[in-house]
Amino acid sequence: MSRKLEMFVILAILTAAAAIRVHFNLRYSAELFGDSIHIAKFAESVARTGAYPTDHGIYWSPGVVYFLGWLIPVIGNEQHYLSYRLLQSQLGTMWGQTTQN
Repeated sequence: MSRKLEMFVILAILTAAAAIRVHFNLRYSAELFGDSIHIAKFAESVARTGAYPTDHGIYWSPGVVYFLGWLIPVIGNEQHYLSYRLLQSQLGTMWGQTTQN
């Protein structure tokens, strides 16, 4: 397979994977439930204060909480975190494809 064709196939797969993920996120709302409610509250606290709330110890990965806390002021925190889910879908598509090699 030529290099040009190989790059086209990779690009087509990445585009299809991203489109499927974005379509799913746009079509279905993901209401917060279980741990995601607490993670969102912790991230909102990080967005407000810059500090991980340690009232109950550190239970969730600080990386996820800080990442979402950093994004909230930039993209907002609407009811179902659609902007965050779309960004996560794009990152997941790129990360998933690069780690398969």
